[in-house]
Amino acid sequence: MNGKYSRITLEASAENNNDGDISNEFKEVNNEQHDVTNNLATPPFLSWGYSLAAVMNVAAAMSLLWGSCASKSSISSSAASSASIQLLSTSHHYWDPTFTSSILSYLLLGAGTCQLLSNITKRSDSQDIHHQDQQQQQLRQRLTIGTFLFSLIGLFSIPGEASYHNQPLKFATSLVLCQLSKLITAATSFIGWEDTIPGGFGSSSSSRGKNILREIINGLKSTWNTMPISDTHPASFYRTFFIFCTLGNVALNVPNLVFYLREGVSWCSVPVSSIVSSIGRGCLLSMILFVLKEEHAGRSSGDEDVVFDENGGGLKEVGSKRKGSGTFVVLNMLVGLWAVGVGISQGFAGGIPFNLRRAADKFLFGLLFLNNGVLTQLTRMGLIKDRDEIDPDAEPILRIGL
Repeated sequence: MNGKYSRITLEASAENNNDGDISNEFKEVNNEQHDVTNNLATPPFLSWGYSLAAVMNVAAAMSLLWGSCASKSSISSSAASSASIQLLSTSHHYWDPTFTSSILSYLLLGAGTCQLLSNITKRSDSQDIHHQDQQQQQLRQRLTIGTFLFSLIGLFSIPGEASYHNQPLKFATSLVLCQLSKLITAATSFIGWEDTIPGGFGSSSSSRGKNILREIINGLKSTWNTMPISDTHPASFYRTFFIFCTLGNVALNVPNLVFYLREGVSWCSVPVSSIVSSIGRGCLLSMILFVLKEEHAGRSSGDEDVVFDENGGGLKEVGSKRKGSGTFVVLNMLVGLWAVGVGISQGFAGGIPFNLRRAADKFLFGLLFLNNGVLTQLTRMGLIKDRDEIDPDAEPILRIGL
């Protein structure tokens, strides 16, 4: 009997030791995760840099608005035929859709995303749950790459949107402010991109080049891996619009740029610089749509955060399906307002009266995002329910209830 009890006691001790080993293992994992989180702490000047970039983007938009609504006369017929574009007519007072898209890209997409990044970097060190902190780091990295591409490609757009000014002073002011805003945004975004990578890109120029290339390749691979529809990445219109926007930018803008260059059109001409600027806008819009796709996937997958509970000596689940974040709301509103603004300019492209058929595509595109942004915010405020009582698996925030 004593031997039997001794054996049972030994087995119980072994199980307790195994439980202790598992507990220690989870503690070590938690400590390692917190170490990684601490290594990803962002410097305070980065938030200031993003805020400055946001202010400069607003200043660039205001400089473009300065006397541009109807002051630009139509270009000569020979120039128009070679450029294959029509700017603003002297017989109607309206904004050209391309020009309006440029202004709103500075005012909403560029400035809004930079200010959002500034807010994210401010609160990146105050996260209580490591998993949420990692999600914030991934979100910040993706948005930073979007603003970096938007500004870096835009630096090669000369004269770009400033060509809509026919007065030398206004032209020079807009050109300087637009290029300065892109330069500040590009520099801040590159620093922010490197800050999201543990250890940065390295110290030597050769290692930095290799590490940057490796990050680009890894980013393309991870993006491709998230495209198949699965439980963790369900189908959504964010995914569809991301695909259409990215393919449209590559399949339409890039061939047009190549065509003009092969025809001998100068890089500093209006059509070429406008296309280059459009490519930059398309890159930022694609990254915003990708972030929205991933945010929606994170809320729909139902993944729960699991951490070690030091008091209880085991695992505990923290949270359930994530509600829409403030970032999700802001990005939806930015894209929606940008699309509706471009739609309004398309409707007035032929002058008065307003042509709804021209504006319908952008209106429908924008209303989808505005609907989701408003309903998500109402859900966060507790004014509408997060779940559908009749169909608990449905997500009312993605239902277009107009």
